[in-house]
Parts: sequence; C-alpha cells; structure tokens
Amino acid sequence: MKPVGYQFVRARGLSSWLIAEDGGMNLPFSHVDLILPEGLWGARSDRIGGKPPGVQCRPEGYGNKEWIYRYRMTKMVPDEQADKLYSIARSQEKKPYDKLAILSFIIQRNWRDDDSWICSEYGIWVGEQSGIWPPLIATPNKVVPNGLALVCSATGFSGELM
Repeated sequence: MKPVGYQFVRARGLSSWLIAEDGGMNLPFSHVDLILPEGLWGARSDRIGGKPPGVQCRPEGYGNKEWIYRYRMTKMVPDEQADKLYSIARSQEKKPYDKLAILSFIIQRNWRDDDSWICSEYGIWVGEQSGIWPPLIATPNKVVPNGLALVCSATGFSGELM
C-alpha cells in the first residue's frame, strides 16, 4: 500500500478569498496540489522557484510563507493504483495554466478540456483517470478546490491540519 494525497491551502489576497468563497461551501481552500513522493504537483498561474506557470512539481513547503491555512488529505491505496496516479499526474507536466478557467467563474467552459489546467481541475482529473474515484458529475464550467476537498472526504481520504 502507498499513500495518495492532496494538500489544500488558503493563501492571502483577494483572489484567494474569492476562490475560497465561491459556491458558499464554507471551506477555506483557494489552492490544491497533489502530494507525490518527489514533491507537490499542481497548476499555478505564478512563477514559483523560477518555474513557469502551469503544471509543475514544486518542492515541499514552497508556499509556506503565503499560506494562512494548510490541510492535507491522504488515503492508502494498492501500490499499482498509487503508481498509476503518480504517472498520470506527471504526464501533465508543463501543461499551461488555464487562464480561461478562472473566467469560468462567470462564463461557461468545460473543465475537462485537458489542454491546460487550474489546480482543482487537474486534481479531479488525475483522481478520475487513476480510478481513485469514478468519473464525477460536476458543473461543466468549473471545479474549485473546495469541491475537490469534498470529493476526497466522500471517498475515504482522511485529513490533517498542518
């Protein structure tokens, strides 16, 4: 058995507040990364550690100074399934950040278009493709970090405030 997991965070700033408050779920999350053995994989719009925007592996603790809240959800799965999730996550490296997805908060866009990602779309897609959970019925224009946290909670992930 190996762990699979997600790190949910809330950062400072207006954009983080708007993302976390979207949908009225009363959860504090504005960003999410997958936790892989080599680091945190996610899609970001900013440059972190000199890496360009988009899907990248970032070092553990890369955003600790900006996070005001950090929560990890993990689950033990068979080695084969974890390895599949790790491989699928890595297959998206260097895909661009999905600037249109942020506009999907007000316009319609299919979040399953896999040419670019925001953090929560990437996390949900990797979970679906690896079989961690079945394909989800979700609003076709967006998936936010709070929605991904609910999926993890409903599918047997356990959480820990960091």
